[in-house]
Amino acid sequence: MQHEFVLTPKELYFLGSIFRARYIDYAYISAMDDIQKRYQLHRREALRHLTELGLLREDFTGEITVSAPLQQALRPVFFGPTETVIQLYQARNARINTWRLHHLEGRSTMVTMGNDRLYLRAAEAADIDQLIRELTPVSATVAPTRPLEREYVRHMVTVRQATVGSPAHEEIWLEQDGLLFRDGPDPEMTYLTSGQFAEHMGEILKGEFIWA
Repeated sequence: MQHEFVLTPKELYFLGSIFRARYIDYAYISAMDDIQKRYQLHRREALRHLTELGLLREDFTGEITVSAPLQQALRPVFFGPTETVIQLYQARNARINTWRLHHLEGRSTMVTMGNDRLYLRAAEAADIDQLIRELTPVSATVAPTRPLEREYVRHMVTVRQATVGSPAHEEIWLEQDGLLFRDGPDPEMTYLTSGQFAEHMGEILKGEFIWA
């Protein structure tokens, strides 16, 4: 059964303290209210709410146990050395959608943010495939008919992948006429068809791509 967990940034932070988290993305910390004043009160409120949701329990000795499905979703977030951040801009709705994937030992957790909440779920193959479909324009075009005109770009995908101890890698892809052009200083810009782009994104998001 697939679980999606809805947490406040503050709840994630206090769960991190329970897990003795090695990493917590700064994007989650920066979305959190100031908790330094009345720290213990904030902690009690967060843990009480999680208990009411059935996500953790505390015994009479004070030992806290987190539900197994939530543990599975949180471990890549707190201990995964690799994170992939994907952003999609589409002019038709004038917004940027962001997904974060945390990777640990072949498992991934997908996180999105909105309405002061974090939405977490263990990312299965179907979730990755659905994300790839959202990123990829539908087109049968196989070759460019004109040079890229940036002012007319209506679909842009940014992918950034970082692993602790290694340089971060980033790609920016601009769509025109159904083709995806890789942004960069090279005047002869690399382009991919929608099918090639979907395959390329799959390799990155599933951790199969070897960065040059």
